[in-house]
This record gives sequence, structure tokens and C-alpha cells, in this order.
Amino acid sequence: MRRGMIAVLLCAASAFCAPSAMSQSTATPRTPAVTHKSTPPTAAPANVPLKPFTANYQLTITRSPAAAAPVTEQETQLIARDSQQRRVVATTPAATQKDPNPVTHVSLSDPVARTNSNWAIPGKEVTVTPFPQPGARASCNPPSQHAPAPKPTVQDLGKQTIQGIETEGKRITVAVPATAKEPAMTRITEEWTATDPGLRGFVARETVDEEPMVKSSQELENFQEGDPNPAFFQPPADYQVVNKPAPGSNCPANQTAPAIQKAPPKFKPIAPPPPA
Repeated sequence: MRRGMIAVLLCAASAFCAPSAMSQSTATPRTPAVTHKSTPPTAAPANVPLKPFTANYQLTITRSPAAAAPVTEQETQLIARDSQQRRVVATTPAATQKDPNPVTHVSLSDPVARTNSNWAIPGKEVTVTPFPQPGARASCNPPSQHAPAPKPTVQDLGKQTIQGIETEGKRITVAVPATAKEPAMTRITEEWTATDPGLRGFVARETVDEEPMVKSSQELENFQEGDPNPAFFQPPADYQVVNKPAPGSNCPANQTAPAIQKAPPKFKPIAPPPPA
């Protein structure tokens, strides 16, 4: 079972295998890294249901240290969303001479069960964490004070079709001031997002240039609309389930946080979608 799941995830994350492959989107924070993100909906009608899909991306990040040669890293990422809005992301670094068998990391967000689950392949366990209760803190740390965010400059790039999906592009330029740990820089982000209301927030292409040190990109390679393979939404059957409390539930009593919650439910297999 474990080998079968590895084969399915690695196959889909690397080359969009036949009709059952899948994957989706991300973004880049202040600290150099490539991560998938969903752009917040703009003017899309709230009553338009989100479409299920599978998509594959190629992620690339190049770091250019001042006193060393540039270093490029690559990952494949598989993201899928089903008709119940469950969303799974499987990320696999490219194999290297140093690491010829990289680990695939899988995360699952389930708004039906209100849980987040994480596991690795190969691995032995799946961690299940409930969503925070409404109004609860995300952590026990006191809120940190942040300087006002610098105002970005936004340029409309028009429309473009990527892997059969109509998208509209924007170039966002931000001058990021220096901090105690990092020098000032300019971040230029180009993002191409689906225009279909049913795919709102779906990023088909993104490049981030954090001058002068880091460049990253996210490129959609394959896309398939419709319910993905249910096997992608559950860990191997022999994995041990480790239940963790919701974020903020163990905060001291003198902090504004909900009481300690009951242990989250055991991981339940996801039923396949009804036949068409």
C-alpha cells in the first residue's frame, strides 16, 4: 500500500500521469522560499461554486549569494481540490546526487471534518490537527507589532491562456525596507490568475524576483478539471494517526483563548465521489 501511494504521488508530482494525475498553487515570502498560495477572490460572485481539479506545477528557486555561485533548487508540486472543497498538496524536491530518493510531503485541508492532516512518503505516521475554533488565537504568543506594509505598485499585464486556462496577469512591485536582519530590497511579483469564477484564486504562473539575491518561479504544467482520485486524499493505511490539539487550545488561562478541546477524531477515509 505504501509503495503504491508513493508511486501515485511521485508520478503525479513529476509528470501528470494519465487521467488520474493532479496538483495546484503558491507564493514567496520575505525569507527566500517557494510556496504555493491562493490569491484572495476579487469580484467573483460568492454563489459560484469552486470547481474540483488536479494540476501539476514545476517550482524553481535560484539564490545568488554575494560571494558564491548561484544555486538552483527545483520541486514538483501536485495540488488537487475535490467537489467537497478538500484540498491536498504533495511536494517533492528534485532528486540529486546527494539525495537520490527525496521525501514527498503531503498536506490535506478538510473543511468538512475541519481538520488539517500532514504526512510524508516514505513515513510512518499522519498528524491530524483540528481547525481553530472561531475567534481563537492561532498561537499562544502575544500579537507581534509590525511596521506598516509598504504600498505596492500594481501594473495590469492583460490576459493570457496557460494550459487551456484563461488568466489575467498583474505585476506587483514593492520596495521592502531594511530590517535588523536583512537589507533593503525590491520585490517584483508577476502573477497570472484564472478568470473563471469557479477557479477564482487559481494561480497558473508566478514569478518572484527579490532583487538582487533570489528569483523563484511557479509554472503550471498540466491541468485537469473534475474530481481527482480519492486515493490522493488519505495516507497509507498502515500509518499511525497522531492527534494534536487545535492551535491556541493549550494557551495559559490568562490569555484570551478557548478552553482545551477534546482530542480530534481519528482520521477517516474519504469516500469516492458519486458516479457521474
